[in-house]
Amino acid sequence: MKEHCKLNKGNLTLPIFIFSFITFYLTGYLMDLGKISYARARAESLGDCVLLSSLRTRVEGLQKIALRWSELEPLIQSADFTGVKIAPGSQIWKEFETGLDAVKKAVPGYKGRVTAVRSMVAKANGFYPETVSILDDSALNLGVMPEKKRVWNDEGKEKVMDNLWWRREWNVSEKLGSPEETAQIQIRFHVRPTLPRMIGQETRMWPVTAFSCGKINWDMDVENPAVQQWGNGGYPRIWEEALWTGTLRPHRSPYFWAFLTTGKDDESK
Repeated sequence: MKEHCKLNKGNLTLPIFIFSFITFYLTGYLMDLGKISYARARAESLGDCVLLSSLRTRVEGLQKIALRWSELEPLIQSADFTGVKIAPGSQIWKEFETGLDAVKKAVPGYKGRVTAVRSMVAKANGFYPETVSILDDSALNLGVMPEKKRVWNDEGKEKVMDNLWWRREWNVSEKLGSPEETAQIQIRFHVRPTLPRMIGQETRMWPVTAFSCGKINWDMDVENPAVQQWGNGGYPRIWEEALWTGTLRPHRSPYFWAFLTTGKDDESK
């Protein structure tokens, strides 16, 4: 009877060992599964944060350009298809020309901020800037360019100014404020798994990748009759759209909306 009992105890050793090994392995596997899930969630969150920050920085730049240009509107007396007439006086002429140059000089700074914000957001979230890769920057460029037009006053002074107004660069056939351009970024980094170290194997880093897509609508005030007739009021496609009630008003409704998309259509994530 005693020998029989000893035999039964010996038979339990192997099942206990197998159960312990499976538990040990399963614990390591679950730890790695949780680590990967957490890392992927962080990657997706970082991608959305970086992209929205970049898009909103672009929006801020576009609105500031429009705001700075609008400070010159009081100097304009009228505008037509040939150009702009400003108030007489050498000081007003100088102020108008200097103001246009100031707007143009400020634009590279706005462009630089769109790029710089990516690194800032990545670092603020504990990632290296190299973690962020731009796959499509179509919606991250400012997307406007200066255009020349004739300027004159009643004193007989006349000049073609190179940066009188700012034209949007996207497709001229897109009348309202929803361009096809999108932005797409990739977040990629590596995590170190737990299980291989637990069982004494060589540790290989596991890649974690996430993607984010987004775009900007240029003018949300689509109920405005002027927008419906002439297209986007924030930035015109052509000179005629910059004219309004006998004067130059290229930024009637400079409103913009940055949002995330699925990358396939315009549905918000």
